[in-house]
Amino acid sequence: MKMICVNVLTAVLMTAGLAAAPEKPEPQPPPRPNPPHGRQERGNRGHWRIFADMSEEDRKAMRELQKNSPEEYNRTMKERAAAWEKKQKERIEKIHQLVIASRDRTDPAKSDAARQELREFIRRGYFERLERNERYVEELKKRAEHLEQDLERKRQKADQEIDKVVQMLIEDKMPPPRPGAARPEPKPVAPAAE
Repeated sequence: MKMICVNVLTAVLMTAGLAAAPEKPEPQPPPRPNPPHGRQERGNRGHWRIFADMSEEDRKAMRELQKNSPEEYNRTMKERAAAWEKKQKERIEKIHQLVIASRDRTDPAKSDAARQELREFIRRGYFERLERNERYVEELKKRAEHLEQDLERKRQKADQEIDKVVQMLIEDKMPPPRPGAARPEPKPVAPAAE
């Protein structure tokens, strides 16, 4: 009897367990892979560093080249980028060598000379960066001045432009909207009674 109860109880528990078993969740899609890193993803984002070291005449020439011959521009920028990267690697290697030499305590005179050379090397780089930043600030000032002049011209012509738009609306001669711009459908207007 005891054995029958155990068997019945086991069967009930198994049946209840199977009935209450959670359904398998739907499989989730695998996570998106990380985007590729390296030159392909960067595109032209690093070009500003190369442009920062150019003179204003070189920048203008490169902009013209970009407009007129994109292939030549890309080739030239790749060459300049490679030269810039090589220069940076050489700079880092020189700093590394000077740091090692300045840490060498076997010859204090060489260590002090390396430390002084390291200081001068870092100082030159620091002031070159300040000069680049200064040039950038001057460019921003010129752009801001140009934008202020443009804004002032528009302010002076405001009444003329407003009258022109009002007249165009009245005569139904508005130019077509830009693609994607919201514009209400025109409603027929009754002619003015005389």
